[in-house]
Amino acid sequence: MLRFLFPPGFPWEIVLIALFALALALVFRAVRRRSAFARLAPDPGVELPRLETGVRLRGTIRRTYRDPAQGVWLIVVEVARTRYTFCAVDFEGAASRYRDLLGKPADIALFALATLEAGGVESIRRQIQDADKAALKPDQVLLVPAGQHANDHLVVGRVHDAREDAWGEMPLTVYRAEVVRHPDLTLFLDLAAPRSDSPFARRALVHGSARLFGYLAS
Repeated sequence: MLRFLFPPGFPWEIVLIALFALALALVFRAVRRRSAFARLAPDPGVELPRLETGVRLRGTIRRTYRDPAQGVWLIVVEVARTRYTFCAVDFEGAASRYRDLLGKPADIALFALATLEAGGVESIRRQIQDADKAALKPDQVLLVPAGQHANDHLVVGRVHDAREDAWGEMPLTVYRAEVVRHPDLTLFLDLAAPRSDSPFARRALVHGSARLFGYLAS
């Protein structure tokens, strides 16, 4: 049948090579697409917390990038000329939304897993670089990058209220605390700490480490 469609001497070898190359290209493209989708998800075994929080941070999304050390995606959001980095717990299902929001404002539901102790700035003055030059006050609150990962922060906060929650089988106390107090920004943050028999009282100053997490609020 094919002999009637093509003239004698038709270069079948070239056609077969072209078809083979096309098939390889399609397979290669499919593999790349599967790999790309796989890179959107956290590494296997990475369990991300997702606490319900009423805290909202409205800022401009400046960067999205993967942190290979944690196997998660980090987002940099800028608000009032200050940048905060958090782990996006919803990135697997909202990757395209984060990419579309680059350079645009977004509402972020923000919270932190924290280890907290009693006391404010005076308890950690030696840990704060240039503390004397910064003219820190005894009732100062802070949220500054510090720690192993980009979303790790040093926090000093004033407790506003508390509630009980859990992450898996770990019981938590979630403290709503004021952590930023500037003329152009006041920020309260939910700090989820392992539950203890002696929770911090309302208005108490606490300090410790906080790893920021968040998800798109709308």
